[in-house]
Amino acid sequence: MSVVTNAMLHYPLDDEVFLSRVTIYFPPNIRGFVWVKNKKLPGHWYGGSKHLECSVAIGAFNRLDLQSLIEQFAP
Repeated sequence: MSVVTNAMLHYPLDDEVFLSRVTIYFPPNIRGFVWVKNKKLPGHWYGGSKHLECSVAIGAFNRLDLQSLIEQFAP
């Protein structure tokens, strides 16, 4: 049985730096979060008539240990 967590991360850091910190949290067989401005995504795949102007990463995960993920970013 799946226990899915849909997650969005908003971050003020440089995109590559942030995503590299997130990526090391996940095992190699899990893709992890994807930046909404990823060039592999089609243009305008989201609602609205403008481009997103924020740093957001999204993902859907089965049995995500949310507390552990939060601790990954704790100072």
